[in-house]
Amino acid sequence: MIKIYLAGAIDGIDKKTARAWRNRIKKILPKNYVCLIPKITDNLFESVNFDKFLINQADIILANIYKTPSWGTAMEIFYGHQLGKNVICFTLEDAEFHSWIKYHSTNCLDVECLEEVVDYLKHLEGFQK
Repeated sequence: MIKIYLAGAIDGIDKKTARAWRNRIKKILPKNYVCLIPKITDNLFESVNFDKFLINQADIILANIYKTPSWGTAMEIFYGHQLGKNVICFTLEDAEFHSWIKYHSTNCLDVECLEEVVDYLKHLEGFQK
């Protein structure tokens, strides 16, 4: 099983939007992937500690990059990189990848749809630890 942490904005966007892409990618990923989903809560310490726990468990950090920057997503990318995880960033919005995002990512993908992200992940499978 490949464990994949789904990083992306939660604060600053509505909760429905925050959940939508995660729910969609969960449905289209192959069955050998387990999605680790960040906690959506107003309790700061509970949220961060739970998310760090999930990142520690993950094989891959998949980060959805929006045009409006997300501090939490940037921290998740950095934390995953520090742990030596594969950090894959993608944008569906033609967002610019900041140099810090590029530096701390295994790859940055500008895609039209989530299916392109899944195709990329399938290509990575042979290279997983």
